[in-house]
Amino acid sequence: LEYHRIAVVVTVLYNLGQLHVQIGEDKEAAGFFYRALDLAQTRDSYLDGVWEVIDVACEESVSVLAILHNLGHIQYRSGRYSEAMTTYTQALNVARRTFGPEHPH
Repeated sequence: LEYHRIAVVVTVLYNLGQLHVQIGEDKEAAGFFYRALDLAQTRDSYLDGVWEVIDVACEESVSVLAILHNLGHIQYRSGRYSEAMTTYTQALNVARRTFGPEHPH
């Protein structure tokens, strides 16, 4: 299934981004996170309307929410506060769409 191939690549790109964050290479990390974000959004649009598959898929792969959070963190640490605010706001909007506006987290 095409979804599973995309999910694996998203996860690998995300993990590479995390590795670069851990060794202090934020610019390189951001590059991996942006690539993962592009693919994750492609993956999510690929699954539009197939909700039972999406529920299972969300458990198995890195979410757009996690990627946006990490990008926002890199932007914040590098003093790009306006970009970080935009990215964190996008992450919050994804969380609200995913979990609903009344979710406690």
